[in-house]
Amino acid sequence: MDALDFGLPTAISMMLDMVMVLIGCVFVLVSEAPALLVAFLLLAGVYSRVQRLFNRTATELKRMDAITKSPVFSLFSQAVDGIDTLRSMQQEDSVQRAMAAAVDTNTGTYLAWAHSNRWLGVRLDLMGAILILLAALLSVLSPAIGAGGAGLLLTYAITITRTLAVRLPSLYVASFTLFCRHLVVFRDCSCR
Repeated sequence: MDALDFGLPTAISMMLDMVMVLIGCVFVLVSEAPALLVAFLLLAGVYSRVQRLFNRTATELKRMDAITKSPVFSLFSQAVDGIDTLRSMQQEDSVQRAMAAAVDTNTGTYLAWAHSNRWLGVRLDLMGAILILLAALLSVLSPAIGAGGAGLLLTYAITITRTLAVRLPSLYVASFTLFCRHLVVFRDCSCR
């Protein structure tokens, strides 16, 4: 419940902050170089598709991580509770092998989630680099944009890239998934 009580409001606050920064940056960039609007629309479509694919994958991998974590804790708890019996029956090696197998399975799902997170990071970095490249090209090729405008374009393009690179939306999906899970449990509970 701590994740719900403290994590969700923080996630919503950070999400709103990120959205406001993005809206402000896009407004400044488009007002300085209107041609960037086309790039923003294309990158927004790509970003939406990549984020949707990542969210489905990350949600399933996090679910699998939670499922594979349960046997690790169960085996550990059973081993601690029955340590005397295990020693008297000389079963330490078999329990240790079972524990190692459970930890390996859990580590595999966690690493798959970490790799999917890095996959998202590479795509977001690439989109940010494309945006910075377009802003730099526009500032160099457009005679109407002076030195100050070029600096403004590059600064705000980098700000957008840095904001997207944080990968906060994936954290929000996890928080809202937890929130929805609690709602389902509460709704299905017969002891209201």
